[in-house]
Amino acid sequence: MIDLYDDFDQPTPKDGTIGSSSPPVVVRDVIVAGNALLAGTAPRSKENTRGFIRGFDVRTGKRLWTFHTIPQPGEVGNDTWLNDSWAYTGNTGAWASLSADEELGYVYLPIEGATGDFYGGHRPGNNLFSDSLVCLDAKTGKRVWHFQMVHHDMWDYDTASPPNLINITVDGRPVRAVAQASKQSYLYVFDRVTGVFADAAHPIEACAVRSSGSTGKRSDGLHAGAAGRSPRDDEAVSAGSAVYAAHGGGAERRARHVAASRKPGLRVMAGCVLGSGDEHVVRAVGVEHVGAGAAGGRHQV
Repeated sequence: MIDLYDDFDQPTPKDGTIGSSSPPVVVRDVIVAGNALLAGTAPRSKENTRGFIRGFDVRTGKRLWTFHTIPQPGEVGNDTWLNDSWAYTGNTGAWASLSADEELGYVYLPIEGATGDFYGGHRPGNNLFSDSLVCLDAKTGKRVWHFQMVHHDMWDYDTASPPNLINITVDGRPVRAVAQASKQSYLYVFDRVTGVFADAAHPIEACAVRSSGSTGKRSDGLHAGAAGRSPRDDEAVSAGSAVYAAHGGGAERRARHVAASRKPGLRVMAGCVLGSGDEHVVRAVGVEHVGAGAAGGRHQV
């Protein structure tokens, strides 16, 4: 038994402010534990417990490492927290389920947003590693690669579903991939070994977003999806692309349940049925089937 308050690497939080909503994962004799914090919809303070990720020896329970989801001084990404906002900002936990590749010894973290969900005036900067998919070496806790889907999130667009490990073929080349569904109604697909975007022909581009105009509030770039496409395009994107649109944007279209079929030519992701072309798209919530050969009507998943 491990008391997760022991060796906490930050001030001991008050009871009821941090817990767990998903089980830890075990990979190569290391237990990797995420966490869940109080909802950041309307936080009472800009300060909160930080959702650092920790690895424990499966036999002794000894803490082996801590990954700082809000980088500390001297760590990669600390400079994305301007005005020393790294020192007091909280959250950035991983409350959705983690995924792991036993053969590679890698664990994949779907990192949530920073405090708070709809206001970022107290944390200027891009705020790594909030709203990111992060790959760690499970033995050491060292970062292998990461991708931040939203810079300086002010829309509660954090990741709400587990990364899905799939083996796919791109232009005749086998790819060990990881697919991350998002609240932006996009499915991001990467080579899970290198973090390289799975389909170089359709790169992700960071789209500039205008400032909100609120005092002290700043908007930074949003990784919207396939090049040249808005995150609210009401369309199906070819399954040959590595970013798939699920019928538009909006936080209500969040995907919390993710599955994949091993049947050739068919993948099921976050309630989205993707064929070998623009054949099927299913909305993740209050679901509509659209496209050639798809059943009509509305369905729940």
